[in-house]
Amino acid sequence: MEPANVLAMQGPFFNVQSLFMESLLSPILDQWQSNQHTLYVVVLVTLVIVGFYLLFKGGDWLTDGASGLVKASGTNPAVIGLTIVSMATSAPELFTSLTAATKGSEELIIGNLVGSNLANIGLILGIAVIVKPLNTSNPLSSWQWPFLFASTLLFTIICLLPHEETIFSRLDGGICLVLMLGFLFLLKKDAREKDVSSEGNGQLSTAKCVLLLAIAAGILWLGSEILVEGAVRLAREAGVGDAIIGLTLVAIGTSLPELAASLSLARHSQHAILLGNLVGSNIFNMLLVGGITGAIFTFKVPPELFQIEFPAMLILTGLLWLLTLGKSPMGKAQGFLLITLYLAAIAASTVFHG
Repeated sequence: MEPANVLAMQGPFFNVQSLFMESLLSPILDQWQSNQHTLYVVVLVTLVIVGFYLLFKGGDWLTDGASGLVKASGTNPAVIGLTIVSMATSAPELFTSLTAATKGSEELIIGNLVGSNLANIGLILGIAVIVKPLNTSNPLSSWQWPFLFASTLLFTIICLLPHEETIFSRLDGGICLVLMLGFLFLLKKDAREKDVSSEGNGQLSTAKCVLLLAIAAGILWLGSEILVEGAVRLAREAGVGDAIIGLTLVAIGTSLPELAASLSLARHSQHAILLGNLVGSNIFNMLLVGGITGAIFTFKVPPELFQIEFPAMLILTGLLWLLTLGKSPMGKAQGFLLITLYLAAIAASTVFHG
């Protein structure tokens, strides 16, 4: 079975296979697999090592760029996370959704967005707070948590509204984009923070910080692609089946850029940027990625997603909101709870959707 078929079969937690791997790296590896097997295995191990290194460096560079941008521009760090960082880390979801629409894999679009949002809260934030406790006392403005939950609820309702064959229409996309503009408008009042120092000696300029963020996002994407390609092929060499590969390596691989960035932000105690990135990514996925894709294309919303995935997204989002209301930092207990709920959602999705 081809990898693309595995991804399509597994449903909402997986993305369309990378065009980069299909067009550039895969043909070379296929040739080595046939003609030089020993070299092929060595190259695969090297790819895994290089992939991990790129993820580590990309996460650190993203942290440096984000924290540098806060100092250079004097902007509230949460706003940097909610906008620039989240846009950088959400770009793959946009490209994946547009690619899925143009290739006729439209049923993967909503699954891609919902699966990404579930992973952001359940997997990525869960792991991050296990690695290092996260201070949630006032890193974001009071309106941003209810806005995230309201956006999640409205997005679910928009997808659930009775259309012919459950179609996500251009009107639905337009509504999402209007809500996105409203979110950006509300962020304007939080854009400045008095106690953030302005640019000084030894600091990167705003333009250089933005460039560093863009490069870091590219390195994170490249590292995840290389790591997943090498790991998947090594697993096949070891006799692991495609279904298991799809449920593990490919599923985790789609979340690696966000995970690497979040772990780096957590290690450097950039709590506001970390939370802003995850909250912003979820909002961008639904309102911007869903809005742009819906405004250009009309696509189907798989009705089976309302059995597990949409309820799980609402539950995890509401739980995260409740967890941030307390004064105590989020630590291992909350992290294991989020991960457990995420894994339960994946298990239920696998059982119900095959």
